Amino acid sequence: MLKRLLGAAVGLLVWGGCSAAAEASPTSIWNVPTGTVTEAGNLHVGVYTYSSLDRNVSIQDGLTFGLLPGLEIGGVPGIGAMEIGADTLGSGEVFNAKMQLVGETLYTPAFGVGGMNLANTTGHSENIVYGAFTKEVGPEDMSGGSWTIGYFQTMPSDPEAASQ
Repeated sequence: MLKRLLGAAVGLLVWGGCSAAAEASPTSIWNVPTGTVTEAGNLHVGVYTYSSLDRNVSIQDGLTFGLLPGLEIGGVPGIGAMEIGADTLGSGEVFNAKMQLVGETLYTPAFGVGGMNLANTTGHSENIVYGAFTKEVGPEDMSGGSWTIGYFQTMPSDPEAASQ
C-alpha cells in the first residue's frame, strides 16, 4: 500500500512539473469549457489538430476575444467578464460565448456560464450550454495546472426536436 502511495505521489509530482512547463490555453472555450475568460482586449487564435482510429486527421481553427473586463465588487474580481469566439467545426462555423460570474481568488475558484459550438443548423453544431468552476492549483511559479468541474447540457439544434 505504501509503495502505491509513493508511486502515485511521484507520478503527480512529475505530472505537475510537466504541466507547469507546457504552454497551454486554459481559457479557450473551443477546447474545454472553463470558469475563466480571456482578458478583455486580448485575441486568442487557435489551430487544433486531432485524429482518432475511426477518423482522418482534422484541423480546426478558432478565435476567442476578451469582450468585457470584469468588475471587482467586495474584493471579488472578474465579475461580469465576457468572451466571445468562433470556430470551424466539421463543414461549418460555430459560435461561443462565456460570462465569468465570479473571478478566481487565492482560496475560491472562478465560476462561469456559457455556450459553445452554437449554430442553428444540424450536422456540425453541438449547442452546448454549461456552468463551470475553475481553480489554478499550486503557487503561480510552480503551477499544477487548472482544474475544472462543471455541468453541461446539449441543446437540440432543430427547433421541432426541442418541442417534442
